[in-house]
Amino acid sequence: MKRLKTLIEVFLLRNIYSIHWLHIISKGKIRPAILRYCGAKVGKRVALGPFVYWDPHLELLEIGDNVIVSPQVCFLFHKRDLREMEYGKLYQKVPHIFKPIKLCNNCTIGTRAMILPGVTVGEGACVGAGALVTKDVP
Repeated sequence: MKRLKTLIEVFLLRNIYSIHWLHIISKGKIRPAILRYCGAKVGKRVALGPFVYWDPHLELLEIGDNVIVSPQVCFLFHKRDLREMEYGKLYQKVPHIFKPIKLCNNCTIGTRAMILPGVTVGEGACVGAGALVTKDVP
């Protein structure tokens, strides 16, 4: 049963979520609903653009109220723990670290920004287009 839910989530995120015209005809309500179904905490009046990339671990995502996420933004909830890296050790054998991402109320994420694990975008903050966010934005 859990595998079926995972397959449904992948289908929703990869196929339905990315359709550009879907946002126009649904008045922006379908994309937040899909994220909620997949386990994310999504607030009210959230605008999510098309072609946004999400890691499969959406339970680590929290989006506040009145947030705007532009198209082609990338959210990564995992990274390799390079503290475990040793000479001669295969990179694929290094474990992953999973950390949450939090978008506080009234923030905006610009087109093609990349948000890395463990980042909190503060209330009213604006992340510029094409930014690589590695630390908290106050």
